[in-house]
Amino acid sequence: MRKVDDSKTGERSLYDCFHARVKNGRIYCDKGYRLRETAGRNGALNVERLARGEPLILSVCQECADFESMGEPVLPEERGWLKVGNNRRPDNEATRWQKSLAR
Repeated sequence: MRKVDDSKTGERSLYDCFHARVKNGRIYCDKGYRLRETAGRNGALNVERLARGEPLILSVCQECADFESMGEPVLPEERGWLKVGNNRRPDNEATRWQKSLAR
């Protein structure tokens, strides 16, 4: 059975999936899916994409039977922590998605 994403765009994002994890500067799927065929030997992505707040809508996630929505989509303005010319994380509280990665 395919799980359905009920976000407004209908696109599934790693920001919204319980199986997205970050370790050693890489984003990976704890279910073992390769996020990109060309992304290293285990299919993980560099965390810089997350830090910049780039969209993390990957084709492998769109039809994934194991996609598990965390609830409401993370708003684009709440994504990332790097700003142009600034490599520091803001002092404000981490987003819901970043908190979930710390579990």
